[in-house]
Amino acid sequence: MNRLRGIVVDAMARCHLGQALDLSIDVGHLPPAAIHRVVATSTTLKTGALMELAARLGAVVAGAPGAQEEALARFGRRLGVGLQMLDDFGNLNAAADGGSGKALEDLRNGTPTWPWALAAQALDDAAFGNLQADARSLTAGESDGDLRARALAAALRMAVGREGRAQAARYLATALGDLRACFGARPELAQLAAEIRRLEESYG
Repeated sequence: MNRLRGIVVDAMARCHLGQALDLSIDVGHLPPAAIHRVVATSTTLKTGALMELAARLGAVVAGAPGAQEEALARFGRRLGVGLQMLDDFGNLNAAADGGSGKALEDLRNGTPTWPWALAAQALDDAAFGNLQADARSLTAGESDGDLRARALAAALRMAVGREGRAQAARYLATALGDLRACFGARPELAQLAAEIRRLEESYG
């Protein structure tokens, strides 16, 4: 029981750190070279830690050997990061929110997300600097905020194209492949692969 309590407390601490990082940094003022690391760190601490917690608790309660517990925990963490990638890229589709504007919330808040991380790597300094200038205007609350948010979302979609979703798919496939290497070709992993495919499709 003490070990389970310690696992939960550790996960919650990491989640709070990730959320604090997520909320305290404005992507419009972040050096481009730092964006990928910031996004990867906040995602791993926040979403990754929650999925890792679920996987590790199941392994501990089932009495899995140490190596298998670690493999499951690592997969859970990577699954969380991969799903966050899909969510971030899906949220660039302004039509996906039914008109509520929630899909563009991260852009309005200047939150560093995976589209920004990929764009920072794919674009030259001038093109990426223009996107950051647009982000600063948006978070400053200048007029026509909704139009600005939609325009910025469109620009990021143009910058990352389909590569963003493909990147997430490759990341998830690698995570699943590593899990198979540990557990072998089990029927449960085939079911897990099918569920991951369903989740990928659900993000639009």
